[in-house]
Amino acid sequence: GELRIRKGGEEDVRVALGIDVTFSKHAMEKKMKRILREIDAGELAEVKYYSEEDEEHEKPKHIPRLHVPRIVVGLNAPSVSELGGIWMDGSRKKVLAQHPAQHLIAEEIMMQLKVFGDYARHKGKHIVAAAYQKTMEELKASMRKKTTGKIERIAESLPSRFARDPVYSWLKNYMEDLQKGFGKAS
Repeated sequence: GELRIRKGGEEDVRVALGIDVTFSKHAMEKKMKRILREIDAGELAEVKYYSEEDEEHEKPKHIPRLHVPRIVVGLNAPSVSELGGIWMDGSRKKVLAQHPAQHLIAEEIMMQLKVFGDYARHKGKHIVAAAYQKTMEELKASMRKKTTGKIERIAESLPSRFARDPVYSWLKNYMEDLQKGFGKAS
């Protein structure tokens, strides 16, 4: 998959990621274990293609992309349902673009890129670690421009119902426990 970040009228920033989406803690755990197995094996996610606009014909063209970091995005079922309803209603795109859940998702992505990169480095999987690190740096730079430097503590400003999301809470605890388990690599 690809992640697109729009910066107020500027060109989109695109970052290739293997993104799994779930609304269940159990499914999230299975997906996390898969990512750790891939890192242990020195592997990155394989994305068969992503689309890029063809400037001349304004049609998407498919470009092969291999070996990208994999992450999991998760929200509880009511949040996913709410976002899906907004997304399906094309007239509410501005609501979706400013929805508080985007900050929660950004926090999940950044947290995983950091911890999985550190884990890969700890395991001596330097190519994998570099891929996670590079993606994290690209996203941080883009998001910092979009949010005028407030990316570091996005979660603190989340509306309480999203900050208490059980899938997000589980993920945050899982990442903290994982980081403690192998120590904080630099």
